[in-house]
Amino acid sequence: MAPNPERRPNLLKWLLVIGGVYEMVMGLVMFFFIQGFFRLLGATEPINYLIFARAMGTLAFSFGLLLMLSSRDPARYLLIALVSILLRLLIQFPIILGCIEVPEIRPLLLAFGATDLLFACLTGYAIRRAGLDWTNW
Repeated sequence: MAPNPERRPNLLKWLLVIGGVYEMVMGLVMFFFIQGFFRLLGATEPINYLIFARAMGTLAFSFGLLLMLSSRDPARYLLIALVSILLRLLIQFPIILGCIEVPEIRPLLLAFGATDLLFACLTGYAIRRAGLDWTNW
């Protein structure tokens, strides 16, 4: 199905930009400030291997950059928006495990999880609203 010109993907564009900025900021926090951030939250478990937090920060920043770039033409780069939905749904599993393993940061993890679920739902809605065919990419 071709995009409906009367239902332009403006909402999807904005969601991709806002989601991209969010991921880039979170990536920078994970890369540079993760230990201080955890201490601020009262987590007692130290991060013994910073390489993992920095790798996640790099991935989050790169994902945000992809989202921002895909906002220039959401119909053409629809696959990036679809993958973002999948990633935001799959991240719920590590968030649930984190809530069990590090209860000190449970409120923050739940907030991040809720934010990702909201972005996933809104992105799916925006794709449908724009009349984009997610089965033909």
